[in-house]
Amino acid sequence: MEPIAIDAQLSLRPVARDDASTLFALVESNRLYLRQWLPWVDATASIDDMQGFLLSVTKDADLGTDITLAITLDDKVVGICSLNAINTRPGQARIGYWLAENYCGSGIMTRSVNALCHYGFATLKLHTLVLCAAEHNQKSRAVAERLGFHLSRKIMAAEDLYGESINHIRYTLNPTQHRQSTYDPRHYSA
Repeated sequence: MEPIAIDAQLSLRPVARDDASTLFALVESNRLYLRQWLPWVDATASIDDMQGFLLSVTKDADLGTDITLAITLDDKVVGICSLNAINTRPGQARIGYWLAENYCGSGIMTRSVNALCHYGFATLKLHTLVLCAAEHNQKSRAVAERLGFHLSRKIMAAEDLYGESINHIRYTLNPTQHRQSTYDPRHYSA
């Protein structure tokens, strides 16, 4: 897949195996922040762990089941955005993402997820995108709500986050809802 240019500074590009040291350093420097909502952080303890992750997502990309993209700002990797569990029948995928803490609050994630939604609907011809966020993760939920995702249900005890049972809020978006969204990327530039 080709990179997705969002604007002059921000783009999404497929992750590569040689991103392991960059991504691991990003996780390492944001470990406490990311650990608040992501259960895989403690298991990513070395560059080898990151290499294993990249090998896995590269295989999934080859199978067409996942697309994992590096979020780059001025050619610097600042996070990850992905379409997971892609199922062309019935035309559904899940969205996942994370961003380094010092880049939060500037619209990077909203613009990245918006571009990923557009790719999923326009290029992959998906009918439904699903985004699940921890019930109390207001920043992640705000991304979904800004982009016009509709709250479909609360999933009780959806995840074990380091010994704590976490509820998820499940959001869905279809192409019509995406087109009708009032989101304007000009209001969320970096």
